[in-house]
Amino acid sequence: MACKNSVRMRHFITAIVIFLIALLLRLSYINVHSFWVDEAFTVNWCSESLPYMLLRIAREDRHPPLYCMLSYPLLHFAQSEITARFVSAIAGASLVTLIFAIGTELAGIWCGVLSATFVLFHPGAIRFSQEARPYMLYACLTTGACLLWMRAYRTPKWHTLWAMGIISSLSLYACYMAFIPWLARIIAASLLLRLQSNRRIAVLLIYADSFALASLMPYIAFVLMSPHPGASFGLSSLGTWLGISAAFLFNDLSGYEYGLRYSCTGVLVMVLMATAFGILLLIASAWKMRKQGAVSLVIRCWFILHFSLLLFAPLLSTEFNRWQRIIDGLVPVALMLGWIALHPRCKVRRHERILRSDAVASSMSKSVGSNITGTCSVIAQVTLMLLIMLHLLGTYNLLYNPQYSRDDWRGATQWVMQRLQEGDIIILNAPVGSFVFRLYYRGIAPYVETTDLRNPARWNYAAKWLANLLAKHPRVFVITNRVWQTDPHGWLKQQLSSSARLLERWRGSGIMVELYAGKSR
Repeated sequence: MACKNSVRMRHFITAIVIFLIALLLRLSYINVHSFWVDEAFTVNWCSESLPYMLLRIAREDRHPPLYCMLSYPLLHFAQSEITARFVSAIAGASLVTLIFAIGTELAGIWCGVLSATFVLFHPGAIRFSQEARPYMLYACLTTGACLLWMRAYRTPKWHTLWAMGIISSLSLYACYMAFIPWLARIIAASLLLRLQSNRRIAVLLIYADSFALASLMPYIAFVLMSPHPGASFGLSSLGTWLGISAAFLFNDLSGYEYGLRYSCTGVLVMVLMATAFGILLLIASAWKMRKQGAVSLVIRCWFILHFSLLLFAPLLSTEFNRWQRIIDGLVPVALMLGWIALHPRCKVRRHERILRSDAVASSMSKSVGSNITGTCSVIAQVTLMLLIMLHLLGTYNLLYNPQYSRDDWRGATQWVMQRLQEGDIIILNAPVGSFVFRLYYRGIAPYVETTDLRNPARWNYAAKWLANLLAKHPRVFVITNRVWQTDPHGWLKQQLSSSARLLERWRGSGIMVELYAGKSR
């Protein structure tokens, strides 16, 4: 008993240390970058009253309201980058701790520490832990639900099942993408129904996750009854799905997140695929030799299958880029855990029953063959080394490479306010630019957004609008951001070049400000 308490205390202290390191890393420069457009929506919604905030989210967003509800009191206390992103930072640090817990459950504290290290330094996990959006909250809650699923399977207790149902419900209220891991848990529990001894546990697990889905139904009904429901839950036509998915798939595989060349990421992807294939081969071989033991092994290694589903599911989502970049750090962890769980030389403590027994390990080793097992082991170890180097390189780029900075609306606004004079006007050539601009703007000069310049049929009207502005105001500031969404043909720049003269220009990360004066002045 004393030995077990000592082990638990060591695990608890390690988890606290990992959480504090992760939180420090995520809070250390949380306010370095200014808000960008999506974050501005979050801040704008939270500035409303609570009922009206929920109504606006139902109309305008493609995600449920949990993140805004958690951030609501913080943003009413003080509106800043820190308060808006604080929930994501806590969720990101908690995710690292939960990964440690899952790794420890599977193969001991060493596996937990190594697993947590991957997510701790993963640039995607750090980036989205510093963003006022629900992606890290979703990743944290769904991973917590998965951990509780494992514990409920091992020791079915009512409080564990209730906790799993509640956390699973919260994950669905954080992001609709949580439906995929929810489905993975249902599939895993359905496999348990094939075993007579585990049928009761499987039914309880299905009930717990069914409660989570049922709890989401009232909000879905509320969204559907609202006029112009938010982006129809983020869904659009199949053509848009495939187009955006293909674009972001190429974007991620080309090393966008890490600043790598095509060849480097190509090798990495092949190694990861080979590792996944090796793990699946081991599971399939074990299934053939010992059906009951293999079913148990599949359930115990459901973490791999869970994130394997997540790896392919984003191909049907318009949120592919954010989802994929979060999963980039979790899928390799799942592969590593699978390697440790299936490695025949892995030493497992007797009280950690989540792993396969020594008898299953021995039968797997004999049935699969030492050559295949050894090859899979070598591939997995090479994968681990590549991942460590990749994550460290990506984190370095995230910290020091300006390419990975967010749109610098704060810098642009400060530059404008330092040069404002009486009679000036500001043109925001940016999608919903006023949402972000007014978070930082403290001047008295008016600002306007450009009219729809994507359609050439509107250019005659826009020309009169621009001529009227230049006639009334001696100088015009033009803030340009994401111009492909507002003026893909560059019409505004061409018109200003011919009817006004450029005085100054400022360039920041993802944004540009130009100061013009009429040629007649």
